[in-house]
Amino acid sequence: DSVSVGKGTSEGSPGVSSGVSAGGGGPGKKEIKTEGGYECGDCGRHFNYLGNLRQHQRIHTGEKPFMCPECGERFRHAARLKSHRLVHSGAQSPFPCPQCGKGFSVLSGLKRHQRVHTGESPYACPECGRCFKELGNLYTHQRIHSGATPYCCQQCGRCFRHLGTYKSHRCSPAP
Repeated sequence: DSVSVGKGTSEGSPGVSSGVSAGGGGPGKKEIKTEGGYECGDCGRHFNYLGNLRQHQRIHTGEKPFMCPECGERFRHAARLKSHRLVHSGAQSPFPCPQCGKGFSVLSGLKRHQRVHTGESPYACPECGRCFKELGNLYTHQRIHSGATPYCCQQCGRCFRHLGTYKSHRCSPAP
């Protein structure tokens, strides 16, 4: 039994539909109650708490509700904004890359960055085997196989697979 959790248009993502799109469903719209928790209706990942699922669903919707007041950069999580703000304070990054010296405020950021140097692509598509350095890129790629077009224009009704394509399209209102 699925329950809709969308709240209309996300801040920072104007016109992103919160309902089911013509492509078979929008991202981050369904929470499936399971025994002992909740399942993401987009990728099947399981969570013990509804709040954690909703936070996870920002990966699918592209929602980044936390904005840095200094530079305007947006983040999915408040903790990530907090660590980003160290950049503006002049504090030394606690996790510098040993290969190039680029600094990171969180260890996970350094580990993700190091894939640039190692060439590691640990996320493989189960459909075609293509590998990705970032989990989010795998999720986006999987829309090719599923046919999902989660970003729908409220003016013309066109739906898009990628948030960037949706944001850059120019349309005429539907007749």
